[in-house]
Amino acid sequence: NNPTVDDNSRQGILAMGNHHAREWMTPEICLYIANYLTNNYNPAGTDSISTLVKTREIYIAPLVNPDGFVFDNGGNYGTGVLWRKNRRVNSPTVFGVDLNRGYDGSVDGDIMGAWGGSINSYTSPDSSNDVFYGFSPSGEPEQQAMMKIVKDHNIVLSISYHTYSELVLWPLGYVDSTVKRAPDSLQLRYFGQQSAARTKRYRSTLGYTPQQSSALYATTGD
Repeated sequence: NNPTVDDNSRQGILAMGNHHAREWMTPEICLYIANYLTNNYNPAGTDSISTLVKTREIYIAPLVNPDGFVFDNGGNYGTGVLWRKNRRVNSPTVFGVDLNRGYDGSVDGDIMGAWGGSINSYTSPDSSNDVFYGFSPSGEPEQQAMMKIVKDHNIVLSISYHTYSELVLWPLGYVDSTVKRAPDSLQLRYFGQQSAARTKRYRSTLGYTPQQSSALYATTGD
């Protein structure tokens, strides 16, 4: 529906895949969504999909980490090296930043949520570590590209696809829910619970586990 026109009077939805190079399934999920929306869109339709396409701006970034994806053999299943980061040259023998640890902090200015605000086994200042958060806040071109999409458009909902743990996580990620919650935590929790119930686990009839992100472990920059 007018794909060449940016209409920021409409609410925007952003879907992202492959922040982490080895999570090959996530570009497939994003492409499936794109195919599903376009194949089921009817310009004259009043069904839910046609109405969604006509009343929202939908942005899909299937491959946030292209260099890491290619390095990890880019979907040549069975031959990956389990690479997580991008391919920034940190030193002659050390490469990569975890793109899902290096975004520039919490929107509300809470120092606990700022870039580098937590250092643990899941967030590290060590450039050789799998979860290295980078040399500066939002210092990677991939992060800057995604931030530009958000800043240039009226994004009200985003989802970043990952693989492995069969979870649906929502903010906040840096502090326990008993201490602090996102302003729209009730809506986020409802969306997460509904999404998790509809997403079945591998070889199971059970749904994914829904929880606030910090309940898994505390991180910043994600």
